[in-house]
Amino acid sequence: MVPVIDQHKSQQVYEYIRTNRDRLKQTIGNHLPTEEQLSRTLLTDRFSLRRALRRLVEDGLLHSVRNRGYYFDLDSIRVPVARDTSYHKFCDDNQLPPRVEVLEISVEYASPELQSELAVGSQEMVWNILFLRHRGELPFCLTRSWLPRSRTPGLIHHLKNISSLYKILSSVYGIVPARRRTVCSAVNAGKDEARHLELPISFALLKASSSATDSVGQVIEYCESLYRGDIISLSFNLEGEPQ
Repeated sequence: MVPVIDQHKSQQVYEYIRTNRDRLKQTIGNHLPTEEQLSRTLLTDRFSLRRALRRLVEDGLLHSVRNRGYYFDLDSIRVPVARDTSYHKFCDDNQLPPRVEVLEISVEYASPELQSELAVGSQEMVWNILFLRHRGELPFCLTRSWLPRSRTPGLIHHLKNISSLYKILSSVYGIVPARRRTVCSAVNAGKDEARHLELPISFALLKASSSATDSVGQVIEYCESLYRGDIISLSFNLEGEPQ
């Protein structure tokens, strides 16, 4: 059965929270009550309430965290971008336990774009891996990485035991990656990106497209990372970067 949303009531709830945001934060704290509690307090059904909450998230007035509800504000996350950047290094520097999910892994022929980025031929097979990275309970980064299969045979088996791609490259294949280039742009979340990052569709994301090389300058990885645009800032350290 399709839920019936009272658009008028949903708009009223939206306007009430929007115009009283600062006062509500002081009164009830940073973490909003549950949807059940809110629907009783605001005298509305949960479907209309949920629509209002989604709109508030879309407009950057609330933040949503899976299994934890809604927040007025979340701590911002400063992600460094340098030659030795990696997720596990980021966690070590911030004294955080790493939490990585490998959502997909497959093998495919290199597309024309990947042939250029990885400097491989049209018949070269590459790994296509999708990672979801968290800070605590919050998913904040969705990364798709491509690597030449010929240089990393058996990679899929190592990923079952070690979640850090760069640790596998170093310990198993003797490759120490260094970031060579990063290009940033603003994009909107599609259906799958929104689902993984627990955001509304079309939410603003930061996209960082990067390539990494080995010790002799041969490209070992090309990746595209999508970050939550509401809490992420990228900090570039260009010291020692190649021109």
